[in-house]
Amino acid sequence: MHHDGYRAAGSAGGYDNVEVVQSLFAKGSFSIGFINLSKTTNFSISGVPSDSAGAFFAQISSEFLTASGLGTQMSIGGCSLLVQNLPTPTTGLKYLDAGTVTLSPPSGSSVPFLKTDLPGVGPLYTIPGSQASWIPASGGTFTFDNGAGGPSIGHFNTSMTLLAQNLVWTNIDQVADSVLASTPPTLTWTGGDPDGFISVTGSSMMINGQAATTTIFNCTVPPSAQKFTIPQWVLLAMAPSASVGGKPAGGLGINAWGQPQGFNVPSVDYAYHNWYVGSNKIVGYNNQ
Repeated sequence: MHHDGYRAAGSAGGYDNVEVVQSLFAKGSFSIGFINLSKTTNFSISGVPSDSAGAFFAQISSEFLTASGLGTQMSIGGCSLLVQNLPTPTTGLKYLDAGTVTLSPPSGSSVPFLKTDLPGVGPLYTIPGSQASWIPASGGTFTFDNGAGGPSIGHFNTSMTLLAQNLVWTNIDQVADSVLASTPPTLTWTGGDPDGFISVTGSSMMINGQAATTTIFNCTVPPSAQKFTIPQWVLLAMAPSASVGGKPAGGLGINAWGQPQGFNVPSVDYAYHNWYVGSNKIVGYNNQ
C-alpha cells in the first residue's frame, strides 16, 4: 500500500511527536519526511529477526487524508483505529524525490536505499527486510545522507542512535491465534527504551469479492507498564479476518520504539526519524 509509511509515521510519533503530526494533518496540506529502522520477528513464520529500513518524503493534501481515512481515524485514550478500503487511494499524495539516500551503519560500508518509483505517485526508499542481521543487537549510531540532494529535496544529513534491543513479548505463546472481542487478550512484555514507548498493534483484512477492507489499530503505552489489555471497543471494530492460503489475514504485535528526533530537510515542513524492535504473530479476529 502506498501510504503504509504514514501509519508507521503515526505509530513512530511518541507522545509529543503525535501532536506535531496531528497539527500538520489539521493544516490539510503539508509536506513531511520520515526515516525508520526496524528489527522485527514474526514468530508465526520463521522466528528469526529481520532487519529493514524505510524512508519517504511527501506532499499531502486534505483530499488524500479524507480518501485514505488517515484524516478521520478514530482515537480513544491511547488507541487509534483506522478503517481502509482497498485498493488504497493515491489522489492528493505525491512522494518527493530526494535523490540517492544512503545509510551508514555503526561499522562497515554504507548501504544505498532501494529507490522505487510508484507510477503517478513518486519514489519510496527501502532497505528490504533481511535475516542477515546488520542492526547490531547492542545498538549503535546510524547516519543517513542524500549527497547533493534530488529534484525535490535538498541535501540532508542526520544520525540516529539505537539502544540495545531488549524487547521480549513474554506471553506470546499464551495469546490465542483467534482473537475474540468477547475475551480481550492481555499482552505482557519486558524491555523497551525507557525514554521511548510501546505500541501494541493489530490488523485484519476482510475480503468481499474483488473488494477488501483492512482495519488497523495502534495503542501506545509506556514501556514500564509491562502489560496491556486490548480494549473491547477496538476488537468489536476489527474486520473479521479472511483466510488467505489457509491462514488468517490478520496480525498482532508489540513494538518497542525509541524517542523520535526531528531533523532539517529543505522544502519539507517537518521531518523526523525513529527506530523500533518488534515481535508479531499471525492471528485471526472475530468481533463476536
